[in-house]
Amino acid sequence: MKCPTCKHKITKVIDSRPFGREIKRRRKCPSCSIRFNTYEYVDTESIPESAAREAK
Repeated sequence: MKCPTCKHKITKVIDSRPFGREIKRRRKCPSCSIRFNTYEYVDTESIPESAAREAK
């Protein structure tokens, strides 16, 4: 994940928690020390049908 401010290529995850159907991650850039949030979600439409069956 790139830093939105300085474009440094590596950021550190400080905190991660469920947020509804998403995962909210708090990140920090080691280069400029800015903190920012990212929200990640699983796109169930792109999972092949066989993989979805295995997960159940």
